[in-house]
Amino acid sequence: LLGIFGKLAARLNDLHADALEGRRFNMLLVQEYRDDDDMLSWHQDTNGDLADGSPSGQIEGSPVASISLGATRDFGFCKDPFAGRGEESGVTTRHHVAIRLPSGCLLTMLGSCNAGGVKRNAGTGVGWYHALLRRQENQKCEHASWGGRRVNLTFRVAPGSAAEGGAG
Repeated sequence: LLGIFGKLAARLNDLHADALEGRRFNMLLVQEYRDDDDMLSWHQDTNGDLADGSPSGQIEGSPVASISLGATRDFGFCKDPFAGRGEESGVTTRHHVAIRLPSGCLLTMLGSCNAGGVKRNAGTGVGWYHALLRRQENQKCEHASWGGRRVNLTFRVAPGSAAEGGAG
């Protein structure tokens, strides 16, 4: 990671040294949410592929650090959003906890929070699902200058580089 992002990663590596267990954040995923309706559905991070075919590359059980910029949004956590329903039939969010993420906020998910993948893990009680929720009407006046736009910087630990082993 270069420039300002490298400096952010270095600071996060220092801040989360114990949770990283000798590894280092060495991958950055930038996500843009264009308006109040853009969202990210319930999921667990895995070491599979991203939608564009590139590897997400996250080492299973490693922490994820996320910096929010722009519009305030709610980030939800749920043990099993598919409980009582077939995965294909939809998602229920009756039993979730939401955390409000204002601009400049740092959210860190430890590896145990994000353990497993949706297909392998549904209903086992291991790990948590998470989602970026749609903005509700009563939130839409916040950060009007961003016009509902939000950018998220997600730092991860990817395998196959010197940074994985703690060098760098």
